[in-house]
Amino acid sequence: MGTPHKHAEVIKAWADGATIEFRCPIGDGAWSDWQTLKSGSPTWDIRSEYRVKEELYTITLTEEQRRQLLATVIHFMPLSMSYRKAMLDLLNKAKPNP
Repeated sequence: MGTPHKHAEVIKAWADGATIEFRCPIGDGAWSDWQTLKSGSPTWDIRSEYRVKEELYTITLTEEQRRQLLATVIHFMPLSMSYRKAMLDLLNKAKPNP
C-alpha cells in the first residue's frame, strides 16, 4: 500500500458528511482566510490546507456556576498570588448580571 494522500483524514471526514473548511496560499508565505466548502466535490489541491469545521456549543450556566468557573480559571492563570487574590476578591464582590 502506498503513502496516504496528504488530506486523507479530511477526505474521509468529508465522505462521512463533515463540514470542511479550506484555505489557499496567496503568496509570500501568506494564506487566505479559512472558507467553508459550499457544495460539489473539492479538488483536494495538494497546495491548499483543509480541516474539519469545529462545532461550537453554547452552554447555559447559573450565576453560581459562572462564578465557580471564573474562580477556577483565575486560580490556574500564571499570575502572582497577590494579583490572583485581587481578581478573586473582585469576582466575589461583583453583582450578578440581570
